[in-house]
Parts: sequence; structure tokens; C-alpha cells
Amino acid sequence: MPKNKVFLNDDDIVEIHVVGDQTQASVLAMGKLAEDLLKELAQKKQPALILDDITQMGKTDTPARQAVQKLSGLLPFQKTAMLGDGGPVMRYGTQILLSAIGMGDRIKYFEDRDEAIRWLKQA
Repeated sequence: MPKNKVFLNDDDIVEIHVVGDQTQASVLAMGKLAEDLLKELAQKKQPALILDDITQMGKTDTPARQAVQKLSGLLPFQKTAMLGDGGPVMRYGTQILLSAIGMGDRIKYFEDRDEAIRWLKQA
């Protein structure tokens, strides 16, 4: 079972650490935790921001990728920064996914954590 983490960081951003190989079940479990935290932020009238750290992600099967696509349309977020390792496969795969789900303006790929957080905090 992956050792994923979903938590509210010190900047009041929902932070997700995707660790190891992912399945549909692991993606949906992270999505549920993220949804709960996003609702908590909404109750506090705070922006619904996500930092999705995929630097330690392993393989994902087709059902896992489909679950990511579904969650991106269902989760009540304003912006998501995806933090990757800069590898061409990761960068290319992420860009294809973002294009496919039509969320290029609300989800952006970064290789630098500070840059990702700055983008998230922009109004």
C-alpha cells in the first residue's frame, strides 16, 4: 500500500504527497482526504488551494489515472500546483493530462516548490 500523505500545511494549503505506485483505490482515498480538508478551508472562508507533490510517485495504472481525471472535476479547489521532478516523462505526462481534462488555467506543473506556492497564493 502506498505511503501517501494528505494534510493542511503551514500556509493553509492542502498538501498531497503521492508516494510509490498508485491504484484507483489509493487515488480515491487521497481524494476523499483532500475533499474533507478543502471543505474545512471553505468553512473558514479560506482559499481552496492544493499542492500536489508527485516527486515520489511511482507507476499509475489506467484506473488510477481515470480516478485523477474524475477527482479534478469533482474536488472544490480554486487552484492546484503539481510539483514534479522535472523529468521529461513526468512533465509530458502531466501536460497531456491537464490538456485532456481542460484545467490548464487552474492546474499548473512546477519543478520548484517555492514557485508553486507563490503561484497558488496569487489572487
